[in-house]
Amino acid sequence: MINSALSDDHETNSLYARANVIIRKFSHASLNTKLMLFRAYCSPIYGCQLWSTMFQYSYCKLRVAYNDAFRQLLHEPRWCSASRLFVFHNVSSFSAIIRKLMYSLLCSLRDCNNLLVCAMLHSDVCLQSSLFGRWHKLLHVF
Repeated sequence: MINSALSDDHETNSLYARANVIIRKFSHASLNTKLMLFRAYCSPIYGCQLWSTMFQYSYCKLRVAYNDAFRQLLHEPRWCSASRLFVFHNVSSFSAIIRKLMYSLLCSLRDCNNLLVCAMLHSDVCLQSSLFGRWHKLLHVF
């Protein structure tokens, strides 16, 4: 859902809500159960592959929400390094999730047999778009 300011706060609010449900309802669960639930319910970030530079503010807010939710799940203070926690608990960081989703979409587009999609991928318009520029910057695949 994109508002008039070209931002998408719905995904951030949804992420906080999903994380709060896990934190409240599974507070007495084991660490492995909490991590599994976090991976299943907080890692899906819908539509982020299609965000381009106009959504950087929303992107940063969502990254902060993802990191904060993980810290809260583990009862860690806000100043604690989220990167260290992700590595230590073998959970994908926000950037890793975004790269995986972008790469998956790009592979799907490249494997597509639709003539319009193929024509677009092989045109100059594709290389000049901000979306493909972002994919190239994050994935280094062109």
